[in-house]
Amino acid sequence: MPTYFDVDGAVGVAGIYTSADGSDAPLYAPLTYLSDTKFNSALAYPAVTSSVTGSITLPAVAANTTDHRVNNVLFAHGIGSIPFIEGRITSGLSRVVRLNGSLPVQTGSVVNGPQFPRMIHLGADASNVYLTDFGSTEENGGWPSLTLGWRVDLMQVYQGGSGVGFDAVPSYFVCGPFDSRRRYMRADAPGADQPMTQGITFTMSRPSAETTHWRYSVAGYVVNFGSLTYSAPFTLVTV
Repeated sequence: MPTYFDVDGAVGVAGIYTSADGSDAPLYAPLTYLSDTKFNSALAYPAVTSSVTGSITLPAVAANTTDHRVNNVLFAHGIGSIPFIEGRITSGLSRVVRLNGSLPVQTGSVVNGPQFPRMIHLGADASNVYLTDFGSTEENGGWPSLTLGWRVDLMQVYQGGSGVGFDAVPSYFVCGPFDSRRRYMRADAPGADQPMTQGITFTMSRPSAETTHWRYSVAGYVVNFGSLTYSAPFTLVTV
């Protein structure tokens, strides 16, 4: 199917789309032809306004800790409202891992007993960006300290604006709310940059009457307890 790049300066819209019959309907009604739309300047895409990096050391936690929970302030964002944020762990784990909801980063050291995960969760309020560290430890095994590198992208959805323009070179493109000088999320090769969560991330099952096994997996980052496959019997939960 042909792919088209079209600009209508009179309307102030630009689009990249496929069209089986060659019509430009997806240019003017991208939501109606969403499966054909690759890009449309009329849509409000979230753009990265700034990125902040740093590191944090999570302290050791003793065995038999019922509820460990610490809200660590990463930085003050200065926006004045709750921002749209995306984040990743850049070092300290087996690979770069996107902060998808609650992320397990450690398990207990007990070999023949339950292994409770240590979880982290990225969040924000109107003042700060936080990394919450939480979980419970088994009565005979705790967690050692863990140092993690992190990166957080602050994002904004731009709306409004009109017209289509190029500079003299041209080195940038502006159309409606879209401005190519901003950094936007985009599709990339599997595993590249910061993968988005797709499909199953967490599975828990009971292969026998006595043992519960679990597995967390996102884009090649795997944390598990026991031997678990997606076909294991007595699945309790799949997320």
